[in-house]
Amino acid sequence: MLRVTAIETEQAFEELRAEWTHLLQESSSDTVFLTWEWAMSWWTSYGSGKRLYILKVEDDGRLIALAPLYRSTWRPLGILAYRRLHLIGDGSWDSDYLDFIATTGDERRAVQAIVTFLLDHRREWDILLLNEIPQCSENLKLLRDQLRQHARFWIETEVGCTYAPLPTDWHDYLKGLKPRMRTKIRSLTTRLEQGFSVRFDCCEQPDELPERFDSLFNLHHQRWQGKSQDGVFGSAAKRQFYKEIARRLLAAGWLRFYSLAVDGCYVAHEYCLEYQNRLFLLQEGFDPRWEEHGVGNVLRAYVFRDCINRKVVGYDFLGGITAHKLSWGGTPKTSVRLTVALPGVKTRLLFGLQRARALTVRGLKSILPKALIEIMRRASAGPAIA
Repeated sequence: MLRVTAIETEQAFEELRAEWTHLLQESSSDTVFLTWEWAMSWWTSYGSGKRLYILKVEDDGRLIALAPLYRSTWRPLGILAYRRLHLIGDGSWDSDYLDFIATTGDERRAVQAIVTFLLDHRREWDILLLNEIPQCSENLKLLRDQLRQHARFWIETEVGCTYAPLPTDWHDYLKGLKPRMRTKIRSLTTRLEQGFSVRFDCCEQPDELPERFDSLFNLHHQRWQGKSQDGVFGSAAKRQFYKEIARRLLAAGWLRFYSLAVDGCYVAHEYCLEYQNRLFLLQEGFDPRWEEHGVGNVLRAYVFRDCINRKVVGYDFLGGITAHKLSWGGTPKTSVRLTVALPGVKTRLLFGLQRARALTVRGLKSILPKALIEIMRRASAGPAIA
């Protein structure tokens, strides 16, 4: 018989590490963003004001599934408080490919047990947010089968990601690109190497991290400051998370913090994670003063070549599909952001107001100038529900 319990303390979360790791390795959801190291680092950095709600599914004492959730409170109307359940990792725009974790072959029983638990404890939550789940997830398919019939509101939004499969030979990779892109990579690399002293390397020791982080944060800030925008590293929590996860992932052998130096000074960085023989690009930064030399593209070319030489099978750009990512041989794939709410007065009021606002905006768009509509939107915008 299956038993579901909720883990709500950090100590219990800490003690779950070995079981969590073994379960993930036995699941079809095995990605770096679902590792205990990632989840714990994320919680340490972003958990303030939130409450753990990790659902643990056991079959006669054997762990067969985890729903790594946390709870938050949201007051969109300033009066009513809505209790939301999120996947650990969601909410900071750092994590992709989130999901439940279940032993392969046990997904149906596990998801059914989790859904039953959530329905039995419906007084403890108002909105379930399951964001960044891969469209191909078996757990997502089962949730549609087992939870949707109980939901009053069910909203799915697709989000694109870009993944570049890598061949086993660098020249074969270049041949697969469009001629203009192939020429661009060769030209930028040759000009930089002939005109300057160029060093490409990857962080190997913990004592190398502080200097690289200082440079990454500074270059990222310079780039976005030039666009009159704030970069993500303006947040202290964001900087803490990147440092925390780097320490854990370097120890596990999963960190690939690449850097490009010209004449002894860093001009570009790629902060990547390598897991299950795939590379994931988390963040990057380059010196805008070196933009005309294409240092960001040169660094990416070095990174791709390094991956191919080490037999890494793919480079994942993660969220977003752009012409630039596609030009590197990327192909689109899809994840899902899912919002679920059960019947109730509070949820009916919330979603009713959301729909009314959307209808009002569509009506106003037909009669008011676009600039005025944008001013009104910014003035009334609040946190999204999904």
